[in-house]
Amino acid sequence: MKSGLYKKGLTWNDPVKDEHVVTLREAIGNLPSLEAGEVSEIKNHWARKHPKEQIEWLRHTPEGCSAVANSEHYPVKPSGERIKSYANCYKRMVWDAPSPTVTMRNEIMSSQDKVHPGRCLGNGLWSDARVLTLRELLIVMSLPADLDLPTTVSDTALRQFIGEGIPSLMVKKIMQGICTD
Repeated sequence: MKSGLYKKGLTWNDPVKDEHVVTLREAIGNLPSLEAGEVSEIKNHWARKHPKEQIEWLRHTPEGCSAVANSEHYPVKPSGERIKSYANCYKRMVWDAPSPTVTMRNEIMSSQDKVHPGRCLGNGLWSDARVLTLRELLIVMSLPADLDLPTTVSDTALRQFIGEGIPSLMVKKIMQGICTD
């Protein structure tokens, strides 16, 4: 389908659909597991610290599931009362699906679908009870994983900048459809 743009003489052809869908496993599955607060030797691959209660809830939460649905280890208020929440809060991503949208609040586990998919440890527990590392975020946003990030900006600000972005490969694909007559 062609549609007119704001400038005379330009048309926009819809992007050609790619048959290959990049999954999280393909994008970041080769990176080593990290628990909250751990640092790896790989550039931009270190895990944020998270409250110990949240880590415990997510250690008992399988890939693709939300800790909100757990029968025993679920999110609670400081009073101990179970929180009422959306089903995508404290939710692990899915390895064999594309990454969910990266949003500005990608630094908190309670945000929508923001917890690393983790790996089953075989004892009912799951690894990687954390949000994605900066390296993982850069990869799913189709940016260079070894990008030199500014050291004068906080981790939260960097994550917000990344969350405000549009994946560069998606922009490229859209732009390829713009042509002059």
